[in-house]
Amino acid sequence: MKTEIEHKSLLDKVIKAIFIILALFGIVVTLIYIFYTSTAILSSDAVITDVIAHIQKIDKQFILSNWYYGNEFWLFSLTIPTVCLSFFIKNNFLLRQVSVLITAILFFILLYKYGKKFIGKKEGIILIIIFLTGISYSILDYFYAFNAYLTVTINSLFLVYLFYNSFENDKKNIYLLSSLVVMFLLNMGSLRYLPSVVAPILLTEIILIVLRHKNSNIKTVIKKEKTNIIKLAIISVGIILSYCTFLIITNIYNYIPRASSMNMNVLSGHQIIKSFKAVFNCISNFFGYDNKNHYFVYFAGNQYWLKNHRNYSLISFFTLSNIIKIIMCVILIFIAPVILYKNYKKNSEKVNFLLIFNSVSWFLTIYLYTFTNSFFYRYLELKYFIFNIVMSLIIGIYFLYKYVTTTRIRKIVVNLFIITYIISNLYTTVLTIKDNDSSVMAEKYELVNLLKKNNLTYGYGGFWNGLLTHYFSNYEITVAACTFYAEILPYKWYSDKRWYSQEHTGRVFLILDKKERAYFDKYKKKYPSPDETLQCKGFIVYVYNKNPFLKSMMKGKAV
Repeated sequence: MKTEIEHKSLLDKVIKAIFIILALFGIVVTLIYIFYTSTAILSSDAVITDVIAHIQKIDKQFILSNWYYGNEFWLFSLTIPTVCLSFFIKNNFLLRQVSVLITAILFFILLYKYGKKFIGKKEGIILIIIFLTGISYSILDYFYAFNAYLTVTINSLFLVYLFYNSFENDKKNIYLLSSLVVMFLLNMGSLRYLPSVVAPILLTEIILIVLRHKNSNIKTVIKKEKTNIIKLAIISVGIILSYCTFLIITNIYNYIPRASSMNMNVLSGHQIIKSFKAVFNCISNFFGYDNKNHYFVYFAGNQYWLKNHRNYSLISFFTLSNIIKIIMCVILIFIAPVILYKNYKKNSEKVNFLLIFNSVSWFLTIYLYTFTNSFFYRYLELKYFIFNIVMSLIIGIYFLYKYVTTTRIRKIVVNLFIITYIISNLYTTVLTIKDNDSSVMAEKYELVNLLKKNNLTYGYGGFWNGLLTHYFSNYEITVAACTFYAEILPYKWYSDKRWYSQEHTGRVFLILDKKERAYFDKYKKKYPSPDETLQCKGFIVYVYNKNPFLKSMMKGKAV
C-alpha cells in the first residue's frame, strides 16, 4: 500500500514538474514573440496605437482633435501605456515591445484572478500556461502584433469580473460603482462591447433570477430579488448614460463609423451558410489547425502574406499537433457547454454565470453578424470572437477537471492530454517565430531607406503602406493615406487631417505597390507625368516637384 501511495505521489510530482517546465518554455517563447517576431510582422493596422500615441504626445491631447478615428476603441485606454512609456523610452520598437509586454502581464494577472475566482487556482495556472504557449498564430498576431485586441479582451474580462463581484455580495458596493465607471469607459471605447459584453451580462443576471425562481410568481421574485433588481436598474442607467456620452464624444471628434447601421441583411440560404462558415473559420484560426491568419486581414497584396502556412507529409508531428488542437477545439466549443448545461445543478454558481454569459454573448455576436449590418466592418474576423473563445477556454478547463477527472486514471489521462496540447502549441509557436523573422519586412525597410536616401519626407500611398512607413521612419516621413479605385482621393481612416492640408506643397511622392499600380495606371493620364521615378522591390515611387493631388485631397470626402 505504501509503495502504491509513493508511486502516486511520484507521478503527481512528475506531472507538476512537466507543467512547470512547459510554463518556463511558454514564458520564453512569449517574450521572444513580443520582442522579436511581433515587430517583424507589423502592418499599418498594427502600428495605429504607436502613431496615435506619438501624435497625442506632440499635440498634448488625449483625444485628438485633428485625427480621423476609424474604430471606437481607439478613443480610449489603448494608447495609455505607450504614451506614458514614451517619456522614458525613445526607441520606437522598444517602446512598442515594452508596452505590449505590460499589456500581456495585465492579461495574465486577470487570467489568474479568473482561475482563483471561478474555476480553481490550479486550473487557473494551467489556463495561464496554455496562453503562454501561444495557442495559434492568430492569437499571437492579434494579441501581440496588433495589441489592440488584447486590450479589448482585457477590458471585457475586467468588466465581467467587476459585474459578477457587484452581485456576489450585497456589501460590495464598490464593485457596483467600479462596474459603472468601467461601463462608461468601455462604451467610450467601443460599441462592439454592447453585443459581446454589456448586453450579455445584463441578460445573464435576468436569466439567473428567473432560474432561481422559476416556480414563483412575479411578486415573490421582486421581493426576494429586490437588491439585485435595483442593481440591474442602476447599471442599466449607467449603460444608457455611457452610450449617450459616447455618441456626444464621437460626434465632436473626427470619428467615422464603419459599421453602425441597424439595417437588416438581405438573407438567403447562401448568406446564412456563408455567415456560419465565417464563424467556423474564425474558431479554427484561433485554435491554429488552419495555421494561417484570416486572409482579409492582409487583403492588400502578397507582401502582407506571412510564411506560416506549411505543407507537411500526412504522417508528421505537425499533423499530430493539429489533431490535438482539433480535439481540444471540439471539447471546449461543443462538448464542455453541453455537459455543463446537462449538469447545471452540480456546477458552482460562478461557473454557471460564466456559462450562461458566454452562451448569450456567442449568440448575440453571431446573430448580429448574420442578420444585421451592425457592429462589424465588412467581414467577419477572428477579432470579434477572441473574448468568447478565451471564456470558452476558462469554462472548458473547469469541465475537464470537474467532470472528466472523476478517477485517478482519468485525471492522469486529462493531464497528459493537456500537456500534449500545450506541447503542440509550443511547437506551432516556435514554427511561427522561425518563419517570421525580420526578412518578412525587408521590402518595407527598403522602401523607407529609398525615401530617406532621396530626401523625401511627404507624400501619398495606400493605407497599408502609409502608417507603417511613417512608423519605420521614426515619424520623419509622412505618408497620407489615399485610395486608387477611381482617382487619388483621401482615405480618412486613421490619419491626421493636417496631412491633407495646403501646408504640404513642393516635392511630394506617390507610393504604389503592385495592386495599387494596376488601379492607378487606368487614370494616371489625369495627372502630370512624374518628374522622377524610383523603384525598389515591391514598390514604385513617383516623385513630383509640385503636388498634383492637392486639389483632390482638399475637396475629397472621407472614403
